[in-house]
Amino acid sequence: LLVDKEYVSKYHNELVSRLKVIEQDIYKLLGKEINIKSNDELGIVLEEMGLPDYGRTKKGIYRTGEEILVQWERDGYEIVKRLLDYRKLATLDNTFVGEMQEDEDETKGFFSEKSTKKKKEKGISQYIMSDGRVHGSILPAITDTLRSASKSPNLQNYPKQGEEGKAFRKVFI
Repeated sequence: LLVDKEYVSKYHNELVSRLKVIEQDIYKLLGKEINIKSNDELGIVLEEMGLPDYGRTKKGIYRTGEEILVQWERDGYEIVKRLLDYRKLATLDNTFVGEMQEDEDETKGFFSEKSTKKKKEKGISQYIMSDGRVHGSILPAITDTLRSASKSPNLQNYPKQGEEGKAFRKVFI
């Protein structure tokens, strides 16, 4: 599959911008800034806000898994809608879209005490070859339903429905 690298980068930047806006909305609704990626911090703050108790971790903190967030969303808590939006977009960006990123190498250079920086790819970027294509592998009829499966990347897991799926499909030319 031929991939539009420019669109991948543009779409990644769009998702990052949207995530920042949602993050600010969440901070306003919470009344303070926290690490919204931390389930523990989030559980503590949501408990302080008086949301119903639908389960706790072994540490005694509110659980913040998707099924519980969905229940709170049904109960009408706006903060939870924004948290679900954030998680959906963050997963889309981190797992599917991705982009080349600077990553500090753990190993030190032979003649230097400084660590080196290298590019680390995530999402579909890690599978784009020099010819601009993704060359996934098709695994023959290994599923219980005798359908084929794919890997590197698993194209069956990419978003297909809704606005996000439509936008993601534009990655492929």
